[in-house]
Amino acid sequence: MTHRWALLVVVAVTCAACEKESQNAGGNDVFARTQYTIVWSDPAGLDLMSAEGTYLRASIESLDASAVNGNADTAAPGFWNTLTEPAKAEVERFFRMGPAQPEFGIKRYEVLRKVDDHQSTTVTVCSYNQQIAHQGTDKATYEFGGTGPFGSVVTFEKEGRTSPPADQSGPEMFARTPVFGSWQTTGWEVGFFPDGDPCAGRSLPGVTRNAWPQTRGSGPYVSDQVPRQRTSPGWPRVADTV
Repeated sequence: MTHRWALLVVVAVTCAACEKESQNAGGNDVFARTQYTIVWSDPAGLDLMSAEGTYLRASIESLDASAVNGNADTAAPGFWNTLTEPAKAEVERFFRMGPAQPEFGIKRYEVLRKVDDHQSTTVTVCSYNQQIAHQGTDKATYEFGGTGPFGSVVTFEKEGRTSPPADQSGPEMFARTPVFGSWQTTGWEVGFFPDGDPCAGRSLPGVTRNAWPQTRGSGPYVSDQVPRQRTSPGWPRVADTV
């Protein structure tokens, strides 16, 4: 989406404003603009089915979905309460870059690095938007303009007595029930790295190299179809968790 490709706007807000934000353009559907599926890969070996994997996936997906929909309520329940400074300020800045247009296609995330000292975990995640499209003005075509991945470095502390649930997978694209336990996010860097983005130049995971059109410097790739792939790992149905 435009604000994620450009990453130019910097706005400071309070967390209270994030909690009250409700700009959703899709009526009662807080997911109206997220018309994509999500596919994760984990070459770093974090284990997407572990408690750490649950916490990371729910955090990254919550921020992206909230920003796209312009609605803090799109996040998994409890997400905004996990944030402490300086992560809180960075997340609020990124959230305020939206809202944008509806997004279609496949959003890919890749766990690139992890550092775990038992009390805290720091993870580098690459977000790939090359297969994300906006609908053309004719409503019959889709424009893909993503030029490459960008990185997020997230640090979370394993605070309190309650760990996030493990083994979270299923047909739901987003977590609909509380999955954060008592852990807290203390650091979050996204898109701006003085020494260079750690994800720069990486190829789309799960896609044969050069199989997807390159758009850097050549304008958007336009098609009458969007790529499709089942969300993975996904989340349990709400009825399966209560």
